[in-house]
Parts: sequence; structure tokens; C-alpha cells
Amino acid sequence: MNGVQKGGLGEFCNSKGMQKVDLEGKAVAWYCLMGPQTKAPGVFRVDAGLACEDMGGKREDWDFYLELVVEELGWRWDAQRELLWITDYFNWVKVSKRELLEGLKSLPETPWAEEVKAKPPMELSPGLQAVWRQWFNPVPKEEPTAEETAVLSLTDFLNLRRS
Repeated sequence: MNGVQKGGLGEFCNSKGMQKVDLEGKAVAWYCLMGPQTKAPGVFRVDAGLACEDMGGKREDWDFYLELVVEELGWRWDAQRELLWITDYFNWVKVSKRELLEGLKSLPETPWAEEVKAKPPMELSPGLQAVWRQWFNPVPKEEPTAEETAVLSLTDFLNLRRS
């Protein structure tokens, strides 16, 4: 499970972008940051109907506060695809290597895909930045040479004869 880092809810809610957002807006932002959809590295599919059901609110209120939060925090929202990119996600949530890899596997195609993939977030530890780089820029595996293949084949042949 993802964990809040730094000063937790208080620091997040008192961050520069959240100063203009009222309590309902803070609740929407917190839901987006830590809600059940939080698996990918900062890019999520947000089901507004489910969010309203979870929070016990109306759809028009959700839309209003989400738009306000996105504007104030500099997040990105694609309403047509219901995709949210929390651009400062790693400022607020710590992840393990396993969680990061699971998230990268589930990263949806987004209008911002190239921007998301361009460089690992600086808030990640150096080890997790290396995981990010490796995921998006894998080192190609070298093909074995004909000699190596021949040696492997000869070894396999000798092992087969012994059985």
C-alpha cells in the first residue's frame, strides 16, 4: 500500500497550490491522491461516478472541485478519458520498487504519455529513478554469437547422450 511521506495530509493540504482550495476541494484532492485507483505512478483512471459514490456527493460538485484542484495544483485532467495525472505525485506518496513496477505495467496511454515517460521524477530515490529509466529505455539484449550458440548446442547434445 502506498504511504504518505513527508508531513502527510497536513503538509499536502497546506501546500502552496492548496491554499486557495476549501475543505471540499481538499477532500477531492486527497481522494485523488490516495483513493482506490492509486496504482500507476501518478496517472490514474478516475471514475467520477465511483468517486461520488465513495464520497457521498453530487457529480456536479465533484466536477467543480476536481477542476479547481487540477488548476490550483497544476495537475492534468482529460475529462473525455477520465484520466488524471498528478504531476507532483512522488512529492506526496512513497512507493516501493514492486509498487512502481506494477504501476508502470498498468500505466494507461495518455495524452501526456511522452511527457510522463521523458524522465523519472526527481522525487524518486536514485534506485527507483534507475527502474523508471530501465522501464522506458530498456537495454537491448545482445544476441548470442554463432560460437556461443554452437557451444551451447554441443553441451546440450553431450548432456542428451548421457541421459
